[in-house]
Amino acid sequence: MKQNKLVTAVSKIIGISLGVSVLGIQVAQAGKSVTVDSISDQAEQGLITLREAIEITNQFSGTEINFDPAVFSEPQTITLENGELLIASAVTINGPGADMLTINGNDESRIFTVDDGTSATQVVSMSGLTLTGGNGASTVNDGVGGCVMSFEQLSILDSKVTGCDSRAGGGVWSRYGTLLIENSEITNNLAGNRGGGVYARGALASIANSTISGNTANRLSEAGGGVNARSADLEIINSTISNNQVRNANAGGIYMKGSEVLTLMNSTVFNNAGMGIDPSGLVNISNSLIAGHSAGDCDFTQIGINSNNQNNMDSDGSCDVQASNHSTVSDPMLEPLANFGGGTLTHRPLPGSPVIDSGDDSLCTEFDQRGETRPQDGDADGTSICDIGAVELTLFEDVIFINSFEN
Repeated sequence: MKQNKLVTAVSKIIGISLGVSVLGIQVAQAGKSVTVDSISDQAEQGLITLREAIEITNQFSGTEINFDPAVFSEPQTITLENGELLIASAVTINGPGADMLTINGNDESRIFTVDDGTSATQVVSMSGLTLTGGNGASTVNDGVGGCVMSFEQLSILDSKVTGCDSRAGGGVWSRYGTLLIENSEITNNLAGNRGGGVYARGALASIANSTISGNTANRLSEAGGGVNARSADLEIINSTISNNQVRNANAGGIYMKGSEVLTLMNSTVFNNAGMGIDPSGLVNISNSLIAGHSAGDCDFTQIGINSNNQNNMDSDGSCDVQASNHSTVSDPMLEPLANFGGGTLTHRPLPGSPVIDSGDDSLCTEFDQRGETRPQDGDADGTSICDIGAVELTLFEDVIFINSFEN
């Protein structure tokens, strides 16, 4: 029965290119695709589950996994009943959209393990998914990675990772291979130890146009409620790190160890418990807001730290180290985290916020986290200047807000 199911699955790979045999059947070469047309985690005659699709792509590196629009034209949930999904080869998973497909670990296993068992060379991309209910503590590898554990080159795009827990890396745990998180939300995950949202070690981690919020790390020190990076360069661009939780005076936003490089561009680190950022090596921060932290916005005291900070804003002066054009304000005047356009939640500046038109145009990114172009004339003075932080307030938004308030 298992053999027949495998034959059925490979026969559905689109664009057959003969020359490879599985169980005596000629199947597709790498670079082709397989389509999931079932929401079950159990084998169904004539249908392809996500688990079966991954089993096939593990044998044909470079294959794409797509989802049948006839099945996934409305929101669907795949609940795992047979443990985690093991990705052991290069694959691109093209989900139908984070609001259209949820993969639920049912609090019994993590959702994805990405590992070929040898070296960190497999290129794996997953997009358009919501991952939730993952439990790394119920799985192997010392219980790390609540939703995703990766030893390869992993990209998470246009997705949501939420409501997972583990010992470390409540949402995502990555080691040896690079990690890219783009246009995504990592929210409300729990790590009993380090990295409530994201834990990265040993290779570059990049976060762009994304929000990491509401995550918790319970270690008494070196926790990193939002992000914990160890012996890994960390790049955060056009992103929001806010409302993450830790115990004591830990770094609730970003914690680093291992004397690596932190690059923070046009980002908002706001209102995390404990400390905002605690890096350990070279720090390059530009056009960014770091504010609202009870234990201090920045801690630049780790040995060997160097800073190249330009045109930033904090709320206590602690980030004003080796900095140029730095500002300290008592209140950055941001709205609560909400959907203000784009694919992720953000803190939009209130009219009159000191971040509006306070950036350096030579340093700012071309677009903000929501996809709005920079610079804009957010304060309606006739001159377009970049804002500090992840969101570029437009004149249209400013006028609408003021009119609605006055009326």
